[in-house]
Amino acid sequence: MTAASTSLEPWVTPAATALRAQGFVVLEQFVPRIALVRMSSLVRSMLVDRLGPAMAPMMHGGDEGRDTPPGKDLVLWMKLRPQEQAIAALSPLVRRARCIAAVALEAEPDAVEIGGRLFHKPARVGGRTPWHQDDAYDDPSSPRRRMTMWIPLVDVSPTSGCMLFVPNSHHGRLRPHQAGQGGRRLALSTTLDPADTTCAVPMEAGDVSLHLGRTLHASGANASPQPRPALALVCTVPSQAVGEQRPTAGGVEAGLRDTTDNLSLGSGRTPHAIAGSHNEDADR
Repeated sequence: MTAASTSLEPWVTPAATALRAQGFVVLEQFVPRIALVRMSSLVRSMLVDRLGPAMAPMMHGGDEGRDTPPGKDLVLWMKLRPQEQAIAALSPLVRRARCIAAVALEAEPDAVEIGGRLFHKPARVGGRTPWHQDDAYDDPSSPRRRMTMWIPLVDVSPTSGCMLFVPNSHHGRLRPHQAGQGGRRLALSTTLDPADTTCAVPMEAGDVSLHLGRTLHASGANASPQPRPALALVCTVPSQAVGEQRPTAGGVEAGLRDTTDNLSLGSGRTPHAIAGSHNEDADR
């Protein structure tokens, strides 16, 4: 399989080009409605099945979630095995993420490995996610390149904990990190550099954001009356596979070089978005 052999090619090139240019990009209305419904159902079942019925209050907004104690943010890994429910819910996005990652990471699609994560910030008390780079989680003995597709299942704003990015930070070094609060997450050991410019990225349900492993990013606390569930598809390629075999069929690589000046960046709701990325055929 090559990236150009799929029906998703119209979105692969501009998404990968923008991602490589600035380190992150938002694709507006990228997720089919039926996929959103399936993913929301998946989140509910994961919270109850893996953590028990006691987690049910965290899944709702309003007064029902008001007494949830602080520090109860959840991060759950999903192993995307063929027999698991996650595949049925995420398969359209898994295909699209693999195609974009193959071009952005300069690898064959079959070399891209994909894992899933569930992030859940409960209403009013969901904590902030500190500034970090995903490459800091690498095992030094087997380094990998990575791209993450972040998928909010509800509208997200600065009040509810939307994503924060430092544009162009992927061109820089891997900065020192340390264990964050509770030891579960990594965080920068120092503050951001004075030259770092941050931007908040509000998104609507159906949008996705993409970012690279060196891109500095974070998310704010959830002070809103509604929970903030999100899924992430983490696409990785072994470092030795990067650059060895690039997708070549159908002019994908030529398009990557030639369309930089023709991107629709800025035509969406934010300066970092590509508008109208939704493809109904992706769910079929």
